Amino acid sequence: MKYFIYIIRCEEDKLYTGITTDYKRRFLEHKSGIKGAKWTKAFKPQKIEVLYKTDGRSNALKLESKIKKLKKADKENLCSDKRSFKKYFKDIIDVNIYKFVRVKF
Repeated sequence: MKYFIYIIRCEEDKLYTGITTDYKRRFLEHKSGIKGAKWTKAFKPQKIEVLYKTDGRSNALKLESKIKKLKKADKENLCSDKRSFKKYFKDIIDVNIYKFVRVKF
């Protein structure tokens, strides 16, 4: 099954990272506040900044965990420079199993 790992830009320039099998549905859940995370209820989501696709939940959780451990400045760099993905992760995970996805709504 395909999984998506995403970074959402929220109010007050906060960033939220998560995983899902349907990024459009999940973003709308975050925006509505009904099924969103506590974080996105406190800081309303604005847009998906970064989206990656991989096979399997385990792979998605690994990348999500690595992103969450990054400093805010590094997450911002990941959002602004899509090529920085390999810079941050090539030595700790198999970066070839993750594909950058252009967000389409």
